Amino acid sequence: MSYVNRQTIKSLLNIAPDEIFDKKTIDYVFRSILEPLVEENVESVVFLRILNQEGLESIIKRLEFNTNCSIHNFDYIKSNDFKTCEFVMVSSSRYNAILVWDYSDEDDKNKSKIYVSLNSDNINEAIKLLKNKIDDNILEEFNKYKPERRTNRVLNSAVLKIIKNLNENVLENSFNAQEINQNNEIEVFKNKNNDDKKLRASCHEIKNQLSIIDIYTKILLKKNVDEKTVEIIRNATNFIANEIQSIRGIEKEEDFEQISISEILKNLKNITEEILKENHNKLIYKIDSKKDYFYANKEKFLGILINIVKNANESTKNDEIVINVVEENNLCTIIIENHGEKIKEEIKDKIFNEGFSTKNNGWGVGLSICKKNIEKQFGTLELAKSDETSTQFKITIPFI
Repeated sequence: MSYVNRQTIKSLLNIAPDEIFDKKTIDYVFRSILEPLVEENVESVVFLRILNQEGLESIIKRLEFNTNCSIHNFDYIKSNDFKTCEFVMVSSSRYNAILVWDYSDEDDKNKSKIYVSLNSDNINEAIKLLKNKIDDNILEEFNKYKPERRTNRVLNSAVLKIIKNLNENVLENSFNAQEINQNNEIEVFKNKNNDDKKLRASCHEIKNQLSIIDIYTKILLKKNVDEKTVEIIRNATNFIANEIQSIRGIEKEEDFEQISISEILKNLKNITEEILKENHNKLIYKIDSKKDYFYANKEKFLGILINIVKNANESTKNDEIVINVVEENNLCTIIIENHGEKIKEEIKDKIFNEGFSTKNNGWGVGLSICKKNIEKQFGTLELAKSDETSTQFKITIPFI
């Protein structure tokens, strides 16, 4: 397929499917294209035209500080060829990618058609449309990695299907939230009927697991895929499948099994390793117990630990998140500790309430569902301490 006769970058949108994508979806795709360059410090050249960087500032800044990345901004272009059209183009030693969109084409200014292609010679047509706006030396630098093989249409068809599914999830999970501007605290989802509670809790757990998949699928861009990575993705997708069953009302009775605390902490460390790197944190755990086994639902218990560790990661940087396990009166006592910002006194009694969150994009169900899940497994979850020295969450569950 050739696009030589097309006149503008924006005209690439005309070859895209008729689907309209939400801004959140486009932001996710934008970050997914660029994050591997940052995480792997890949030698690369990036062309950007982003008129509104809200929500994208972090990845753009990280890209600018990447010593192996040469980034060139085209926001200065004011010609009719571009107007409100935005794009990102990547040429690197690992892969190339192009994403083009324009929110002004739709009545809803947060939605747009897109054109996206990975490892494709179609990027050459976009470069031709930019050619008279690029210095020869920059163009030569970009073309250093120009693909010489044929476009993998099956791969790009699969990528587009993934993006469509992501967009469906974004639309399904766009709940109306009500902000209360008091101490930067937000209470959301005031509808308390049981169906909505169940749906919100399940969606939150799905969101956590999808963030894990997002990070580890980037690792799959490497040439060799190790068994550890595949196993982590498999576990996460199994968790998602169970949560979807729950949303559909096919929830089964609690499936308890014998669990090893040492094994589950190894899994936790493997799963969260890449997530913690974002804030330069490290997970370490210490077990001071002769007993090792207890009964619980493995996926949900691991989900509780992931949720608390992710919260800790968001509250601290350059830190050690420490998990101490001890035996007390035949109970497995797990203390999860970080040394970040303390939880304010006035909200300590609220953090386990459903609908309460201190995050601007929080759903207010994370700790609430953790507490409910551990109680279903005959355990407890509490805030043991939060002051200037550390914050500690305490989990207890009976040993076998």
